[in-house]
Amino acid sequence: MIQKNKQTLIWSINFLVVLGAISVNIYLPSLPSLKHSLSTSLNILKLSISLFLMGYALSQFFWGSISERFGRKKPILWGLFLACLGSIGAMIAPNVTVLNIARFIEGTGIGCATVLGRAILTDSFNRAEISRASAFMLISANIMPALAPILGGYLLLWFGWRSIFLFLVLYTLSVIILYSTKVEETHKNIKPNFAKLDALREYFHVFKNLEFVWYLLPYTLLSGGLIAYYAATPFIFVSVLHIAPYKYSFLSIGTVGTYILGAYLCQPLTRRIGYDNAILCGILISLLSGITLLAFWFFTSFNIATVLVPMMIFSFAVSIVAPNGNAGAMSALRHIAGAAAAVLGAAASGFAAMLSYIINLLDLASLGSLAGYITILSLLVLMLFFFLPHRKKQ
Repeated sequence: MIQKNKQTLIWSINFLVVLGAISVNIYLPSLPSLKHSLSTSLNILKLSISLFLMGYALSQFFWGSISERFGRKKPILWGLFLACLGSIGAMIAPNVTVLNIARFIEGTGIGCATVLGRAILTDSFNRAEISRASAFMLISANIMPALAPILGGYLLLWFGWRSIFLFLVLYTLSVIILYSTKVEETHKNIKPNFAKLDALREYFHVFKNLEFVWYLLPYTLLSGGLIAYYAATPFIFVSVLHIAPYKYSFLSIGTVGTYILGAYLCQPLTRRIGYDNAILCGILISLLSGITLLAFWFFTSFNIATVLVPMMIFSFAVSIVAPNGNAGAMSALRHIAGAAAAVLGAAASGFAAMLSYIINLLDLASLGSLAGYITILSLLVLMLFFFLPHRKKQ
């Protein structure tokens, strides 16, 4: 069992890590109304999602590197302060250009959350504990795609879209206070003379470690695929199926529910069949979700059920792959946890940004587009699982 003081640390990391999930999802219900408020097009507004995720992804290399020199705590506070400035900029944005720039700044600051939260985990826990803690935090992070849009939808309904960013400012400030007063430094091997060359050398070792890469790819591709789906939901449910913005968010409860179920079953499954086989099981279930979407596309009409049921299966699959992929990747490079966490976080966010851009280019009024997206992604991950060489045998 994880000790009580470690459970407290997990909760502190949890409040930090979910900030990224909240920030991505809370303003999604406002996108259709922002089109009219800022006199712009949906295509330009969609860029705010990709720009946020891009800043979130790229900044993790920076935050991971400086955490080796300054520890975990100080960079967290610096990043959260930057995120707070970005949220304020988005809140007062007079046009879509300012909104998109502010969202990029916000994502750049929040990039510290996942990478340094993951590094704190590796500083403080062994592999089995990391897997259990990761499952718990991934549950919390994946509840946000349901809860955050619901909250955002009602803030939009009651106070307007700017109140959504005010909420983000207040939440970020509360996490800053938490880490300023309650969380101690966990990095035991801070390197005061850590230089750019050292950072590049560490990243070279990370990318050269094929065991790390093998665990990274299924986790980051499938998680990124799920995030991209959530980013597309306002266009699927609000623009195509004409559901009210404050109501459509409740539809995410189904995918979140199956994610929680999968995360709950993940640990006994992993103990029974091992990390690698559990990942394979999750990949095959994700492929099943794609096949189900294809069947619905051929034999039924486009409606709420034909989208939600297969995506609930896909979410369940991701919840099996993610904790095991995260634990396997981070355990492969415990001695350079900051750099490893940076690459892992950047890859997850980078794939989410890329896949969000791709899915929003598709014809979301056709179920076949979503079916092709999930099926091709699952087949790609399955091929990588079997054909990427030099994975570590258990």
